[in-house]
Amino acid sequence: MKTAIAGSDPNWGRILSAAGNAGVAFDPSRTDVHMQDVLVCRGGLAAPFSEEELKTRLDAPECRIRLAVRGKGRGSARFWTCDLTEGYIRINASYRT
Repeated sequence: MKTAIAGSDPNWGRILSAAGNAGVAFDPSRTDVHMQDVLVCRGGLAAPFSEEELKTRLDAPECRIRLAVRGKGRGSARFWTCDLTEGYIRINASYRT
């Protein structure tokens, strides 16, 4: 999923795949996905959006992804991750500890 984001690829299927591998019961048909505040997936299926416009939004330094799962329970989570692009790897590989 990080590589899709780093490449400004609005591939919401990778997000559903990551959610499905979280080790808990998961029904994609009850799931909506927003990337950069653009609805890209509704009920586990593609939602209409401009891929070109979203690719431009994904070029921003930060990427906001919202995964909404409809069900009986309530919950929320927030996480931050880091840049694992080629530049990050090159910087961290250039020194030894």
